[in-house]
Amino acid sequence: MKTLLAVCILIFAQLVLPSFIIVKRGISESDQKDAIDAANKFRREYAKKNDIANMNELTYDAENEKLAEADSQCEGPTRNEIYIFSDFDRVDMATEVFFKTIACTKAPKPCKFTFENKRQIINEGDYFCVVGPRKSQVKNFTTSIGEPGSKCPEETVSKDGLCGINGGYLVNFNLLILFLSIFYALM
Repeated sequence: MKTLLAVCILIFAQLVLPSFIIVKRGISESDQKDAIDAANKFRREYAKKNDIANMNELTYDAENEKLAEADSQCEGPTRNEIYIFSDFDRVDMATEVFFKTIACTKAPKPCKFTFENKRQIINEGDYFCVVGPRKSQVKNFTTSIGEPGSKCPEETVSKDGLCGINGGYLVNFNLLILFLSIFYALM
């Protein structure tokens, strides 16, 4: 019985911990979701306007959040990461089809720096996001022309014009682990 309780606690922690980490770093889960939704809305509109059939939906990534948090301190980007800001069309790379991950933070104070040979101005409270993967990490990805979401890679599904992972996969996997853990504990 103790084993069953321990397994249930571990699975519960796995499901709850990511949202706890987001709040702990200073940007709420709600703000993170709003930023990601805004980026995906921009990408969806861009895909529709330009007939891009395989543009990826962006999903949250904890490593990107750590980079965004570290680089939002107005000292300018210190790594070779890809950045986008509150008005996503300010940086052309917000439209790279192959991007899959994103995480944002809010700028703690106004700052100016040069990025991609452009003078960037970030106001206090603006979203500062890191997206990925880098182009050098992507192999054999070509942009497909057609109805948005009509030529998604096999591991993705069309989600209103963007190619994304089926949202139920992780939940179903966690439920399977929970079921197997309970079954094992009862044997």
